[in-house]
Amino acid sequence: MRDLLKGSVPTYKVPKHEFNQKGSAEGILVGGNMATFVPLVGTSDIDIFSNDGLILFMEEVGESLHNIDRMFNTLELHGVMENVKGVILGDFVESGMDQDFESTEEMLSKYLKKYNIPVMCGFPAGHDDVNLPLIMGAKVKMEVKDNGATLSFDVEGDKKTVETVDLTNVPALAKSVHKMLSGKTFDLEE
Repeated sequence: MRDLLKGSVPTYKVPKHEFNQKGSAEGILVGGNMATFVPLVGTSDIDIFSNDGLILFMEEVGESLHNIDRMFNTLELHGVMENVKGVILGDFVESGMDQDFESTEEMLSKYLKKYNIPVMCGFPAGHDDVNLPLIMGAKVKMEVKDNGATLSFDVEGDKKTVETVDLTNVPALAKSVHKMLSGKTFDLEE
C-alpha cells in the first residue's frame, strides 16, 4: 500500500490455480466483499454494475457456500454478469462447506464457465493475512494463462512487478503463530 501511495503502480503476477480459466480482458475494476456490494446492485440511479466492460473482484469472509451461491445468483438476476469481461476471485476465508464443492473457487468457477471469460483465482486480497491493494474504478488488464496470471492497472505512475507468491508463501509455523497472536483459531498442521 505504501508503494502505491508513493506513486508506484503494481503489476501483480499470481501463481497458477487449478480453477483458473484462461483468457485476457480489459475493463473497469469493481467489486469487493460480496456481502457488502451485492445488496447495493440496482439500488441507485448511479449503478456502476450496469456499465459494460467490467472486471469483477469478489472476496468473502465467514459466509457459507450457500450464501455465496445466493449472492452470485443475485448478480446474475440483476444482469451484472452480462457486463463482466473477467473475474478475479480473492480470499474466501472461513467459507463453509455446505454445498457439493470442495471450495468456493471450485463452485464459482463452475458457475462462470458459461460466460467464457477469464477467471483468476487465488488473488491475495480480502480478509486473510495478505491483503494486496486494488485500485477500484481503475481500468485494468487481466491475463490468465496455464502458468499463472497477471493483473495490471492503466494508471499513471512508476510500474512495479509484484510476485504474489513471494508474499503468500509463509512457513506453516509462522502463519500459525500469526493467527494465534491475532486471536484466530488454527491447526498446527496448516
